[in-house]
Parts: sequence; C-alpha cells; structure tokens
Amino acid sequence: MASATESKGKHPDGMIRNILLLSCGWCFGVAAPFVQISTSAVVAQELVGTEYATVPLGVIMVVSAFSAGTVPMLSERYGTQRVYLSGALLGLFGATLCFSAVQWLEGSTAFALFVAGSFPQGITYACINGFRFTAVQLSTTDFAPKAISLV
Repeated sequence: MASATESKGKHPDGMIRNILLLSCGWCFGVAAPFVQISTSAVVAQELVGTEYATVPLGVIMVVSAFSAGTVPMLSERYGTQRVYLSGALLGLFGATLCFSAVQWLEGSTAFALFVAGSFPQGITYACINGFRFTAVQLSTTDFAPKAISLV
C-alpha cells in the first residue's frame, strides 16, 4: 500500500538531497579507484620492478571483496552514515599513505607503504559500491528506479 506522500507524488523531506549527495559521493568514490588503477602499476614498476606491478590493485580488489559483506552488517549495527563516513576517512588515510610512500620513500620500503595504503582503500571501494542500495532505501517506491539511475 502506497503511503500518502507517494500517492500525491511528493517526496519525503531531504530524499532528493540525500540521493544527490550519494550520487556525488559515488562519482568521486569511483573516480579514485580509476586513478589508482591507472597509476599503481606504474608506481610499483618504478619502485620494485614489473613482477609486483599488480599487487596494489590486487590488494584493493581482495579487501573490497571481503569488505563487501562486512559493510552492510556494520551499517545495520552502527548506522549507514557512520560506516560510510568511516569508509571515506579510511580512503583518505590510505591515499595519504600511498602519497607519502611515493613522495618521501624509495625502493621496497616505499612499495610496502604503498601496498599498505591500498588496504584501507579497498574498504572505501566496498562502501562506495553500497551507495546504490542506500539510494533505494532512502527513496519512495515510485522514485527507486530514478534513484538507482542517479547514483
């Protein structure tokens, strides 16, 4: 049965704003791994050679896969906003580690820190992938298909 707001074509307060915020967050969140994908192999090759060029990206994908099931459980327990904010801060922390490795260290030490910075970025990527599901949860039944398209 449709609620009163759905039948009149109105949206709950803040729904559109929240979905647009998720959309912007998704755009920035997905752009970051693409930057990481395009640069991590080059960085690894320069630091330790071609044998380990895909390790940082592999770490991001493996951590993201394991985190994909954990993020919804944590969201249920602690709240989606807290989990997504923590995921964003972890991504920032990981990016800072990667930047520090490239900027101030050399060789295998730099590579180790660069790989360590990839771990929290995998958690961030898992959070970003949940944004579409969150958009559906925040929207009315009638607006859900549009919410998915926006995010």
